[in-house]
Amino acid sequence: MDGKLLTDIDVTTEYLSSKDDYVALYEWLCVRKEIEQKTFLKYPAFGLKKEIENYRWNYIEGKSYPCNETRSLILHYLEKAGISSTFLSTKIEESLWHILYSVEDRIELETALRTFASKYQLSCNFVEVFKKFPPFKKEYGAYSAKAIKRLLPLMRMGKYWKVDAIDGNTAERIEKILSGECDEKILNKVWEKTIHLSETSDFQGLPLWLACYVVYNRHSEVKEVAKWKSPEDIDIYLKSFKQHSLRNPIVEQVITETLRVVRDIWKRVEQIDEIHVELGREMKNPSEKRRQMTERMLENENANIRIKALLTEFMNPEYEMENVRPYSPSQQEILRIYEDTVLNGAGDIPEDIEIILKKFKENDIKKRPGKSDFLRYKLWLEQQYRSPYTGEIIPLGKLFTTAYEIEHVIPQSRYFDDSFSNKVICESEVNKLKDNMLGYEFIKKHAGEIVELGFGKSVKIFSVEAYERFVGENYYKAGSKKSKLLMDDIPEKFIERQLNDSRYISRVVKGLLSNVVREEDANGEYESEAISKNVIVCSGSVTDRLKKDWGVNDVWNNIVYSRFERLNRLTESQQFGHWENREGKRFFQTELPLEYQKGFSKKRIDHRHHAMDAIIIACATRNHVNYLSNESASKHARIARYDLQRMLCDKSKADRGGNYKWIIQKPWATFTQDVYRTLLDIIVSFKQNLRVINKMTNYYQAYDDAGKKVFKKQKKGDSWAIRKSMHKDTVFGQVNLRKIKEVRLSVALESPEKIVDKKIKEKVLQLFAYQYDKKKIEKYFKENASLWKEVNLAKIPVYYFTDESSELLVAVRKNLDTGFTEKKIRESVTDTGIQKILLNHLSNKGDKPELAFSPDGIDEMNRNLVILNGGKPHQPIYKVRVCEPLGNKFKVGTNGNKSAKYVEAAKGTNLFFAIYVTDDGKRTYETIPLNVVIEREKLGWLPVPEKNDKGGNLLFWLSPNDLVYLPTEEELMNGIISDSIDRNRIYKMVSCTGNEGHFIPENISNPIIPTLELGSNNKAQRAWTDEMIKETFIPIKVDRLGQITEIINKIR
Repeated sequence: MDGKLLTDIDVTTEYLSSKDDYVALYEWLCVRKEIEQKTFLKYPAFGLKKEIENYRWNYIEGKSYPCNETRSLILHYLEKAGISSTFLSTKIEESLWHILYSVEDRIELETALRTFASKYQLSCNFVEVFKKFPPFKKEYGAYSAKAIKRLLPLMRMGKYWKVDAIDGNTAERIEKILSGECDEKILNKVWEKTIHLSETSDFQGLPLWLACYVVYNRHSEVKEVAKWKSPEDIDIYLKSFKQHSLRNPIVEQVITETLRVVRDIWKRVEQIDEIHVELGREMKNPSEKRRQMTERMLENENANIRIKALLTEFMNPEYEMENVRPYSPSQQEILRIYEDTVLNGAGDIPEDIEIILKKFKENDIKKRPGKSDFLRYKLWLEQQYRSPYTGEIIPLGKLFTTAYEIEHVIPQSRYFDDSFSNKVICESEVNKLKDNMLGYEFIKKHAGEIVELGFGKSVKIFSVEAYERFVGENYYKAGSKKSKLLMDDIPEKFIERQLNDSRYISRVVKGLLSNVVREEDANGEYESEAISKNVIVCSGSVTDRLKKDWGVNDVWNNIVYSRFERLNRLTESQQFGHWENREGKRFFQTELPLEYQKGFSKKRIDHRHHAMDAIIIACATRNHVNYLSNESASKHARIARYDLQRMLCDKSKADRGGNYKWIIQKPWATFTQDVYRTLLDIIVSFKQNLRVINKMTNYYQAYDDAGKKVFKKQKKGDSWAIRKSMHKDTVFGQVNLRKIKEVRLSVALESPEKIVDKKIKEKVLQLFAYQYDKKKIEKYFKENASLWKEVNLAKIPVYYFTDESSELLVAVRKNLDTGFTEKKIRESVTDTGIQKILLNHLSNKGDKPELAFSPDGIDEMNRNLVILNGGKPHQPIYKVRVCEPLGNKFKVGTNGNKSAKYVEAAKGTNLFFAIYVTDDGKRTYETIPLNVVIEREKLGWLPVPEKNDKGGNLLFWLSPNDLVYLPTEEELMNGIISDSIDRNRIYKMVSCTGNEGHFIPENISNPIIPTLELGSNNKAQRAWTDEMIKETFIPIKVDRLGQITEIINKIR
């Protein structure tokens, strides 16, 4: 177009030029359940045919969007019933929908359908088909029915628009808008938005936001604009908040917790002028989109690990790579761009390279790439990558020298885009010449120029035709990068699209937070907009850039490096980092072996990263957001991008090539030091869910006096709802097994019939028959020791039954698997006959359970049962009854066979760890079972008994997520805890079992190395300073803002 190659051009008006075109498209879409881009572009009226590949819509490609799902489904069932689609008028469709939506009882639905069929003279087949109609979901709509009836008449167009359908109030407002009549109820903003509408017939086909302005004075249906004047107003809102009103429990929880935090901050600071928000964009994405994002994150993670592995390997001199620094973020980035461009460039990846790439994903070190693989991959990359502006090959060996630089296709001085799709690698001298031009703009201005590189080398800039051809051939897979390389100006639509993405936040959250900071004008009226101008929303990319420029990433390294240092001590190695001197400063360079890097994020190992992000968000001004979200790049921006750059940024020091960067100024001079001190002082607070039981209300169906079925409230008896899982699904039965133990002869003589050795048993019974007493029998065996040499009088084997001992056993049937070792079979399989078969089969397989009890091994065993069972037939064995100690399992009930059934507490139901103290000051410990807690709470008692079986008095109790403080030796001696406690000695209780309590340092969110850093099961009884925590700790209470509200000062 005009000699320019243009991409991403809006051509909607060429194909939908009139109201009739839109009406025809609507009617085509109205009979469909959903549509995706491929089908949409095949709309006959577009006539795209063979050119279809050159077009796209402005929605996500590959995603299906809903059309008229209800009408489509009804038409489908009408077709099944043999009824023509012409039968379905608007009135009939609404009437039929109302029956299908509102009648839930199947019998009542069939009756209603028969009445409907009779009214419209439909066959019986109609009822038979439609009674199987799938029920509609009972969900809240984005707009109320009343709002829809007011908005739709303004949004319809062509033959569907009728002036009579506009409600009276809206019609009156339209008259005043058109006549210019003064009306205080119509805001100035409405006049501005509707200035292009000159007559009543123009009020059709309006977009939703404009229809809302005409009807409601604002761009959404808001029942009323509120202003909360005190923190108590938030409490009133929370009490009236209806669960499930947002149709998303996670979002509801986020919103209510956000409001509680805002309330607590408000109480503390007394005045809130502005609220800054960063909300994860994932909240608005459907499950399919979230799945794609997860896959992309996994791909990025694998790529980052691969880049680190390559850099580490490239340090070896044999690769002839200059200036390699494996832990340099800038080198990691430049190699990532280099590799990403090649992998997503032209052509298919060769099979041998695909194999090498797969090897990089292996966790097993032995299966990862060897030296020959690294060398082959390096050579392949070198042959593929060429500078996008000259076409010259960039040798990988020179990549980390000053000869080459990362280049932003769209300069950051004009538009902030730090994504890989906006980065290429080119010659440093070419990058200087390009300056702040776009890639295509640069080519057109300098096409064919010779650029001197020094040392007698030079390169020639592509001609426009050669550049277009090169980009088309080498970037056709990377659509986004291709479009940026061919862009000679930044389209306004491009800026608006990014703004729409980066500004996204739940409308509900922004609206609610606006109630706190809504501004009052001179007339005493509050902002009428649903979203107050004092709510500032920023994106993750904005905070990432600010963290980088303000030095907060280095602060975070200083916060967490001690954990890496500790891992070095635990492993007696240097594989988790080392101390370095750089630019006169000494710092710890953290490292992580490649096999642990998958899924690892240094930011997310400590809960305080949330506070770090919050500090950045709080210090990000509207100007920062505008500058980094590219609002200032718009032609209509109030402050131009260059003005904001001068206002917010400083030039960084020039590098060896004379280049500099614009770095955003810190909020104040000591900002990084203050952030470091603040993060060190933070105590993390944890939300708990300790509700075990609560009263509930039961309803039952009954007929009222008029014979109508209604729900009635149960009034008799107490109804309790248990809010925790009582036990695991597996139910055990008590078993009484005969086992063998060794006892002294004197003990064996008390029950001689239980002696295992037949010879000894016969002799003992014989001696008893001769009127020998126990002492004489013992004397006989001692005097005749030569006759009983094989007998150890101190270890006589005797039979006993488990019910007669403290070793009560329960059993359950389990599938045979490779976990059945010889020891497990002997100790746990209750049937001795099956024991014998399993042991014989295991012996035949060389005592290897993985062979004996694999699926093939079990089949083989069942084919040879007669041989394994000593010539006797036996039923096939797939499951065996195994026993285990009763332990903490408890009875299912007391009535019938429930008293003989036992269950094990479900994971996470040990909620109370009681600490008792005896009269002499010694602590004892006990985990209170859930069934005990339930019984006590039903009686209105404390969940934990005030005294234990040993006579100890209750000192205090803990629950998971409770915080405790470990006093120092000095504090223990003095018996006094100071208010300014050492944050490093605060621990969080994780779990408890028996008399054990398990803890971790309170700020840790994830272990760096599972089971190594925090102990087995990622928790421990001992502190990092080696004290046993339960012996001296005292509980502390922390509020939602991390402020200590109580130190339970009981050191005993």
